[in-house]
Amino acid sequence: MTGILVKLAPIIFVLLWSTGYIAAKFALPGAEPMTFLAWRYVLACALFALVALLWRHPWPRQAISYLHLSITGVSLHCLGLGGVFLGIDRQIEAGVSALIMGLQPVLAAVAAALFMHERLAGRQIVGLALGFAGVALVVGDRLDDGAGTLSGVAWNLLGMVAVTTGTLYQKARNQGINPFTGATVQFAAAAIACVLMSFAFSEGESTWTPHVLGALAWTILVLSIAATLLLYWLISQGAVAEVSSLFYLVPVAAALIAWPLFGEHLSLLALTGMVITMVGVALVMRPAGKTPR
Repeated sequence: MTGILVKLAPIIFVLLWSTGYIAAKFALPGAEPMTFLAWRYVLACALFALVALLWRHPWPRQAISYLHLSITGVSLHCLGLGGVFLGIDRQIEAGVSALIMGLQPVLAAVAAALFMHERLAGRQIVGLALGFAGVALVVGDRLDDGAGTLSGVAWNLLGMVAVTTGTLYQKARNQGINPFTGATVQFAAAAIACVLMSFAFSEGESTWTPHVLGALAWTILVLSIAATLLLYWLISQGAVAEVSSLFYLVPVAAALIAWPLFGEHLSLLALTGMVITMVGVALVMRPAGKTPR
């Protein structure tokens, strides 16, 4: 039974993860982007803190650990997801947003080569070129069709950079931290940063319609909690490779879900660019000497 769950869980995780872009589309424009995220992180922080206290998970002992966790939380959750929400708020389609964010492993490989002196294999260099070329093809096609704005693309790109930075910082500074207490600190820092950004952007009042409230509940219960706990379980079962490989399909899943819900139609040229990007990301992420499934 456990073996079947290990095989099915990565697919379930990626499907859940892809709905984050759909939830953003549902929430906007009824809710202001940073206000929505601030409430999401406040409530997620409270739930994670409750679990940490009830199960007596250990909290970081050193003050510097709280600083490192806060930096990671702001980068990953506030700026990273903030870039996604602000991009979608500026008419970027859910599938296109997922594709742009899907370049994060490619950017991480470039950063590792530049700053950590990790060597890029020939296939990875080809993958880098394919990944960026595919995204340029899709974005150019959708902008020509009037789907999105340059500012929306810029915010999505900023989100991708922020997620990459936060991921590398997490690996460098937050190893060995309990995931529940660590997530509590990260969500708290992200909530504060989102509130500040909301004031900085002079966001107006949000309209808390059933769609917006449903999207808020989904992002907290399904994405921040269920998907996160599922990922922790997969890590404990050694199924990280399966999750990583299926991440290539997140943009496709997001685009397929957004098609009937929002009428987001991708042209043949855009679909071709999406396939090119996924092939590029697969080449970058595939371990040396192994053939992708």
